[in-house]
Amino acid sequence: MAKKIIDKVIEKRDKIKMGDAQAATTNQELSIAAVLGGIKSKPWKTYMLQFVDDSDPVASASQLMRLLATDGTAGDKAFDKRRAYLVANGTCGEGTGQNLANEVLTIDDPA
Repeated sequence: MAKKIIDKVIEKRDKIKMGDAQAATTNQELSIAAVLGGIKSKPWKTYMLQFVDDSDPVASASQLMRLLATDGTAGDKAFDKRRAYLVANGTCGEGTGQNLANEVLTIDDPA
């Protein structure tokens, strides 16, 4: 069974919380580039790819569509907010990784 987006977010958060400085730095750099590039940019896609289950091609495609807002949820206030939090929370570096999943919990909900 494929992992959900939130599962991947929590894995990343926990890695950062456990003191993985490289994971924290990389995540921060990717998220800043995503914020600056915007949702239609390559940096946004690159940042979001770390939260899809790449072991399941079908799940990963639909998860990426959700994170890129190409799944019909663009303009949906709830999903736009979840995506915004996911990318904004990533700008925090080492020591503040516990916030990565804040306000993102329901990103896997059906549209």
